[in-house]
Amino acid sequence: MAEKELVTKNDLRSLFFRYFALQSAFSFERMQALGWAWSFMPLLQKLYPKKEEFVAALKRHLTFFNTEPAMGSFIAGTVASLEERRAQGEEVSDEAINGVKASLMGPFAGIGDSLVQGTARFIAAGIGISFAQQGSIVGPIIFFLLYNAVNMGIRWYGLHYSYRMGSKLLGDLGALQFQRILEGGAIVALMVVGALVGKWLSFTTPIAYTLGESTLKLQDTLDKILPKMLPLAMTLLVVWLLRKGWSPLKIMLLLVVIGLVAGYFKILA
Repeated sequence: MAEKELVTKNDLRSLFFRYFALQSAFSFERMQALGWAWSFMPLLQKLYPKKEEFVAALKRHLTFFNTEPAMGSFIAGTVASLEERRAQGEEVSDEAINGVKASLMGPFAGIGDSLVQGTARFIAAGIGISFAQQGSIVGPIIFFLLYNAVNMGIRWYGLHYSYRMGSKLLGDLGALQFQRILEGGAIVALMVVGALVGKWLSFTTPIAYTLGESTLKLQDTLDKILPKMLPLAMTLLVVWLLRKGWSPLKIMLLLVVIGLVAGYFKILA
């Protein structure tokens, strides 16, 4: 990189905040391209003061782009570094910049969908809902704080880290150990969801047997063996049906039928 850096901390800060508009002008033809180009406008204007160069840079960033927004910050930082090197006179072609975007947007979309949308969001929602069910206003606040702590943390770190790394990020993905992060996040998510099964699913059986003068309640026996056994059994049934290829709609209809029949015959309450 040249001795004089053109991109300052204020430029990266501006890119960080403008990048939140990534999906504000979604297009079925180019997906997030308009939001992406808008995010880079001030930086491109600074790097390319000549109108024709600035227009060419905007057109360069109006090509198809689509990824998970939070993890996409890694791509934004890398591209900012490449644009800076190009403005400093290095031979960085349009194809090289668009090639980096195209090669990174798929892998980071998969990582972001699993880590941010599929793990962090559901864990935060699960914790928040547990408070909200008790009528506490803290529930949505906790969800907002927890999810955005992860979301904004990834955006800020990803942008600055990838800018420092530049094109080296392509060869450093293994060093980031994303696979271990995903596996750890999946384990935590499964633990949280498993714990919430007994809290969210609440149904019992009123079946009782009378032996002489004593009455034996089936629910008490089940609780002694394993608390919340029935909700767990229902959850495992749903998981088994999903693995068998049942659609969510069919499973919901089946649960409705089971609920109606079991309620009518007083098997479940």
